[in-house]
Amino acid sequence: MGQGTGSGPAISSVPVGFDRDGNPIRVRRRKRDYDLVDTLIYPISDGPGVALLMFMPPLLAVMTLPVIDIFTEISSKNALNSIHLLLLPLALPLIVSFSLVMGYLGLFFGRVLAASAFGEDNHPRWPDWDTHEVSEGLGRWIWAALMGFVVGGFPAVAFWINCGEIDVIDTFIFGDLAGLGIAYALMALAAALLHENLLSANPVAVVLAIKRVGWDYVSPCVLTGLGIASAVLAWRFVLFHAPNIMVGVLGLWGCWVWGLYQAMVIFRTLGLTYHKHTETLGWFRRPPRWRA
Repeated sequence: MGQGTGSGPAISSVPVGFDRDGNPIRVRRRKRDYDLVDTLIYPISDGPGVALLMFMPPLLAVMTLPVIDIFTEISSKNALNSIHLLLLPLALPLIVSFSLVMGYLGLFFGRVLAASAFGEDNHPRWPDWDTHEVSEGLGRWIWAALMGFVVGGFPAVAFWINCGEIDVIDTFIFGDLAGLGIAYALMALAAALLHENLLSANPVAVVLAIKRVGWDYVSPCVLTGLGIASAVLAWRFVLFHAPNIMVGVLGLWGCWVWGLYQAMVIFRTLGLTYHKHTETLGWFRRPPRWRA
């Protein structure tokens, strides 16, 4: 079917299934603009997102509470003693389990990114629990975080340590360096997830992709920056300023709800940004193997 030359919405190919011979069936879907309200409602617009916000925060709160207790005990003494050294090995199994759960969540957020990149409105299904696949997904997240820290985080920390007395200009420079790291890490993570290859998140590909997307890339970066800042403030209150244990426990649960909600919004926005620039980027022509 030919494509018109008018100024109507762009049309893209989206895989939706397979025919009797096993060949993929592709349909033509019109791209439409998604506003901020659609994106903010997305996490609670379907079952997988609602279930994630209902069942995961209590589990994560239970898993992190002992670790927070150990951290608080150690930080209050400002030193490691024999009791602390005995407590640390007891926390290792919990840390490993927590890492696997975070890797599982990373797989789901990757599916949100891929589904949004294909312009789909429905939530992806939850991934199956496979330790190999979970570890692989966690590795992509760690790689993107390391790349973001090298590009923006390390210079920001070095500047913060060596700038002397902090003033308004220093804070502005620090924010710019941190924003640079966030922007790079976000695109590196998208490249690693959509290409299913860590080498695809190389500096040349990431910088070129950001250049091609242009100013539309500001939206996911701003949402990510605001999300990180609000999460840090929320966790700081829960860890150090909660007036009593009840507020602390409820605050811990609320921090995880807020964090998971923000993650779905951020990856939805990033995926839709890719969807808008599909022809410009051309990163993948078929869904990643882990998306379905």
